[in-house]
Amino acid sequence: MRVAVALSGGVDSAVAAYLLKAAGHDVIGVTMSLWRDGRYKGGPREACFGPDEKEDIKAAGELAERLAIPLRVVDLSDAYERLVLEHFR
Repeated sequence: MRVAVALSGGVDSAVAAYLLKAAGHDVIGVTMSLWRDGRYKGGPREACFGPDEKEDIKAAGELAERLAIPLRVVDLSDAYERLVLEHFR
């Protein structure tokens, strides 16, 4: 069975992907890109949205490589702005 795991580069998603792969599943890591360079003001952050997103995506990529699974990065920046950010402005 093919399974997509939301891969953040953190421990929880890493263990989930590892356990699924160890159970014999065909695992694919998926992470989303939300930040648009030059579009928003912002500094360091403590959540899933900010200018250092590239570091998170790199960490997810390194994790996927260690687990020998493919990683798909999905650009959801337009949808995130439209469906989430516009409601807070």
